[in-house]
Amino acid sequence: MRTSPESTIRVERLGAGLVSVYRDMTPAQRVAAGLSATDLIRDRLYATVRESHPEWTDAAVAKAVSSRMLGARI
Repeated sequence: MRTSPESTIRVERLGAGLVSVYRDMTPAQRVAAGLSATDLIRDRLYATVRESHPEWTDAAVAKAVSSRMLGARI
């Protein structure tokens, strides 16, 4: 079975320095960092979808972003 580029998952190892930074964080700080990263990804994806489909309504863009973030095909 062939996989398409969209279905390929890429996993990278964290560098030792970054691992140390995360270990020094409190659990609340790690959660906050994760939520911040998620917000950044969602904002960038929203801008990308909006640029690719300027004719779409805000609701359509939001639906496409939500679907993409949840792993659904759009």
